[in-house]
Amino acid sequence: MPHGPKFSYLPDFEGRTALYHSLDTFKDPGFEIRVLTVWPNEDFLAHPECAMRMGAITKESRTVYDALSYYWGSVNDLENVIVHGSDEGNPMPSCEVPVTKNLTFALRHLHQKANTAGQSLEMWTDALCIHQRDAKERSYQVRIMDLIFQASRRVCVWLSDGTSDVLARKRFQDFAALCNGFDSGSYNDNEEQGRAQVAKLATDLHRDVSDLLGTVHAIMDLPYWRRG
Repeated sequence: MPHGPKFSYLPDFEGRTALYHSLDTFKDPGFEIRVLTVWPNEDFLAHPECAMRMGAITKESRTVYDALSYYWGSVNDLENVIVHGSDEGNPMPSCEVPVTKNLTFALRHLHQKANTAGQSLEMWTDALCIHQRDAKERSYQVRIMDLIFQASRRVCVWLSDGTSDVLARKRFQDFAALCNGFDSGSYNDNEEQGRAQVAKLATDLHRDVSDLLGTVHAIMDLPYWRRG
């Protein structure tokens, strides 16, 4: 689950009260959340931009979104996300919201991946989708966070920017692709191809084992795994 403090330590920002309208906590049965649509940006290093909208998880309908699990990082290492408000057609302000850089790194990379696949990025992330300076709302959202993650289309886990674990990341991606192939039935009509893919991955893992042990250890030592 995302790591967050017991109290908000992110700085305040202009336009906060107008951006964060109260959530309806009594959708019967269900609950209301905020969802971000992350916008494309030709400049990868520019501040991430997104539109915030209301979504609902009820018995009859379910907003489609991905939930982000990540490590907040240091409050001394912040960057702004430009959030354009929108609430059922009612104009809302555009705000520069300060968040930790781990979140902006994640949004940039996840959007780049989604854009390459021709998809939009609809995201729920605690630092932006929860009104951090509303103690009552924050407490309620934390209590239902397991439901927010369960209701998502998928959970995206952001461990790091990946600059020091390229080999391990490649092998994890190979393994994930192999598992997805079996799950989707891609090898149902060609078991020989499936066995060949397993053999190739095993050979690659054996060849790279010494380097992999160090990089896997580095991954498992990331702060993500030690969140409170």
